[in-house]
Amino acid sequence: MARGQIPAGMGAGLNKLGCLGRIVTGAFFGVFLGMGLLLTALIIRSLVQGQPKVMAFFILVPLIFVAVGAAGLHAAIKGPKPRPAPGSCLAEPLSDQAAGPRERTWATALFFLAFLVAGLAASYALLVKPAMKLHDARSWRPVKCTVVSSEVGRHRGSKGGTTYSVDITYDYEVDGGRYRSGQYDFLGGASSGYESKADIVNRYPPGIRATCYVNPRKPCEAVLDRNFRPAYLIGLLPLLFVGTGTAGLVWTMARARGSSAPGKAGPRSYHLSGPAELKAQASPAMKLAGALFLAAFWNGIVSVFVWQMIEGWRHGHPDGFLTVFMIPFILVGLGLAGLVGYQCLALFNPKIHVTIEDRSIPLGGSADLEWRFSGDTSRIERLTVILEGREEATYAQGKNTSTDQHVFSRIELASFPGGAAAAQGRVRLHVPPDSVPSLSSPHNRIVWAVKAHAEIPRWPDVMEAYPLEVLPQGDAS
Repeated sequence: MARGQIPAGMGAGLNKLGCLGRIVTGAFFGVFLGMGLLLTALIIRSLVQGQPKVMAFFILVPLIFVAVGAAGLHAAIKGPKPRPAPGSCLAEPLSDQAAGPRERTWATALFFLAFLVAGLAASYALLVKPAMKLHDARSWRPVKCTVVSSEVGRHRGSKGGTTYSVDITYDYEVDGGRYRSGQYDFLGGASSGYESKADIVNRYPPGIRATCYVNPRKPCEAVLDRNFRPAYLIGLLPLLFVGTGTAGLVWTMARARGSSAPGKAGPRSYHLSGPAELKAQASPAMKLAGALFLAAFWNGIVSVFVWQMIEGWRHGHPDGFLTVFMIPFILVGLGLAGLVGYQCLALFNPKIHVTIEDRSIPLGGSADLEWRFSGDTSRIERLTVILEGREEATYAQGKNTSTDQHVFSRIELASFPGGAAAAQGRVRLHVPPDSVPSLSSPHNRIVWAVKAHAEIPRWPDVMEAYPLEVLPQGDAS
């Protein structure tokens, strides 16, 4: 069989998860499931302990982790779906049971919508509402009050951990009416850290005369501390969920519009001639931005519980269950932080620019491919340039979908040692005539790309992929 030709029934040759791969995948999604269950248990415990009922909105957040973890764990245990029988044609959908684009779009949109709703609810409770109260309280009326009682409230969890709250009750008079309030600030609730709460309580012993601030429009509402404190910054955390949900919805809708556009259901056959500089799939800056987002998203959530864990140990009230349970999440967070560092180093790599003689190449056609590096190329040990053809096939597994990938053609175009030999060069790119053109359909994609790999010892390599359109024979202008 000629190189580049796709055998019949190629779906049977798509990537398969081996035993080790399934174990690693199952462990990864098991961490997601465990984190979701832990978050759910902590929120339920907070509600049982009398925390503000707005905490119930947060239940949407861990349920997302539970759903993703359970679905991924189930898929890893069940294994890959059987592939189509030999004889199927790649230009047609590889599975009659593959999920349709509308079904996948709605499922993905609902997933990100849950993130957005959870983020908006949490942002209102932890950021918008306290910020509005802090702003309004600047004009509230200062009134003398008498502290009736003050203590550090202790809230014991089912797993042995303890959280603390500032419980202060005070009386005050406004326009001849007597009122009583128990609000110290606009955060409320309980958290770890006994000493900080004890310091506040010690400033307000029973019987002391203090100043509270009363809402002139609602005299029954008063607060002792109307100043901003760093603790209010915790309200920024839900913005991660807002950003994730918004970006995911925009991406889902844009992808849906793209897949439903005219000409997207079959091989692309537009004719663009002339030289062009190929654009990489993702620039180093985009990769760094993605790594930063993942690290901030993961570590932002984990840090809340790590802080609670550390405060418990500092003040002699450790939560052993929480400590042990958080170890894998901390390790994942450190790995993501390492990924950010890796992508930061990659920003200082020499940059490669790839141009092609003609951007519309039919099957069996050829074109000159040129590259040049900007920056220090003396660190490059070896440069390899290849032409790769890849199939992506989407299958349905119950209510879930999965996408398999298979490289059906891999042609080495150039291989040079480092230094000046790799700094710039030209090769003749030839597409096998017995292969298949680029394709984008609801269930299948054929993707051609030029890939450049510059090896740099003891440093992140330069690895870039440049999508390329391959047209059917006779389609080039």
